Amino acid sequence: MFTNARNPKWTGADHKIIRLEVEMNGEWVGFIASPTDCTDYGPMLYNFAANGVFGAVADSDEERIIAGELPAPEGYIVQDGELVNVAMYEQQATAELNRRLAELNSEEAKAQAELDEDYAEERRAKLAALLAVKTQDGWPLEVEWP
Repeated sequence: MFTNARNPKWTGADHKIIRLEVEMNGEWVGFIASPTDCTDYGPMLYNFAANGVFGAVADSDEERIIAGELPAPEGYIVQDGELVNVAMYEQQATAELNRRLAELNSEEAKAQAELDEDYAEERRAKLAALLAVKTQDGWPLEVEWP
């Protein structure tokens, strides 16, 4: 069981979990406290910390990044007051781009292009527009699909 605690800090902007140091058996160790912790003392530590027993709960790194106190980590940006994982958006946008390209490069689409000059021209224009999608200013967060 713990005998003391210090340095409480929210883990995220949602304020559902508090990271703090607790003294157990004469040593200070990190502890993650939540109101739904499976231990008897986890919810108690959370409530004590949330109510200021161990001092004010510091803002999370996420909140400090959004406030401009810390730089956003690589691959993240602050947009509309939220920390956004750009890599996740890029993965989703790239998957959609690949799906659309595959549709235009199916055997059926290639055969149709050989038989129909109008379709072939339209297909070439769509392929060119899709290949240019990554050059859009909003890529990958805001994409206008051709």
